[in-house]
Amino acid sequence: RRQRQMCIRDRRKARAIQAFYADKGLTPVRNLSALLFLPVMMIGVSAAGEASSALSIPFLWIADLGLPDPLFVLPLLFCGLAAIYLVWAVAKTPRQTKLWLLIGVPVLFAMVFGLSAAANAYLCFSLSLLLLQRAYVTGMHRAGMQKIALRRHKRNLAKLPAGVIPMGLSL
Repeated sequence: RRQRQMCIRDRRKARAIQAFYADKGLTPVRNLSALLFLPVMMIGVSAAGEASSALSIPFLWIADLGLPDPLFVLPLLFCGLAAIYLVWAVAKTPRQTKLWLLIGVPVLFAMVFGLSAAANAYLCFSLSLLLLQRAYVTGMHRAGMQKIALRRHKRNLAKLPAGVIPMGLSL
């Protein structure tokens, strides 16, 4: 009897999850299509590496963008940005966070430290855009805009002459 109740509960849960996915328009193919940026990113990294190896261009502390970053600034920056993204978007529990930071980030560093500085710069730029996109999608920009509007409103209120009482609280 108990096993039958659990089976019924599991079926209801599965139907509820399917209804949620249908309501949001989520399908396995659509979810996997989000991974299409990976091959495009790999082509971009390859193109940046190839183009930079053909030209000997110095940039800031880097004598040649076609060679790996001698100070490892760009690979470390990439790993820092990746850590932020992994903790923010991927890790759901403190344990997952620790695993990503202790295992995932060092593995990423091992993968990118030998790439050309141009390829690492490309990766940093791409990951920065991914973080901006994540901030926009999660609504982080709205909270920032509200704070800015509130500060502006308070500053405007402070500029009012003594004794003037504002009639509204619109931001």
